[in-house]
Amino acid sequence: MAAKYPDAERPTVAVVRYVDRFEWAGTVADCMTESGFEAEAQPNGMLAVNEDAAQAMASDVAQWSCMVMYPLEEKYTRPFDEAQLQALYEYQTTTLTICLQEAGVEVSAPPSLEVFEQTWQTNEQWSPYLDVAASPLGMDQVNELSTECPELPEHVYDLR
Repeated sequence: MAAKYPDAERPTVAVVRYVDRFEWAGTVADCMTESGFEAEAQPNGMLAVNEDAAQAMASDVAQWSCMVMYPLEEKYTRPFDEAQLQALYEYQTTTLTICLQEAGVEVSAPPSLEVFEQTWQTNEQWSPYLDVAASPLGMDQVNELSTECPELPEHVYDLR
């Protein structure tokens, strides 16, 4: 935020509580709404903020404040280690791929584990979800998939 609004006054805020990834968007959206801005949690866990251009800086400051007050638990912010990446690869190449295929998504062949690890969090990263955009599914179906077939399973975060 400092780069976008170098002159913006950032209020002093304290952590209210840490949240898990499933409650983050809803908690921040509620905080934004309480601050006078329209926001809602999306089914995929993302936050949608409705703002007009005149209120952009104030909205961004409120969002920053809410994110400081309700940060994600640390396990969600640490980079994955090798064991976590291996577990994620196993999940995405089996359970997730099958779940998406049963929903009508044609999933491309996965790379090797070595390539998966090397390209994780790069533009070359493989995920079965990359094929969802090319599928014939509508937005409502895609939103349902994010719950029925999560891209990142909770057990991967708990391996440390």
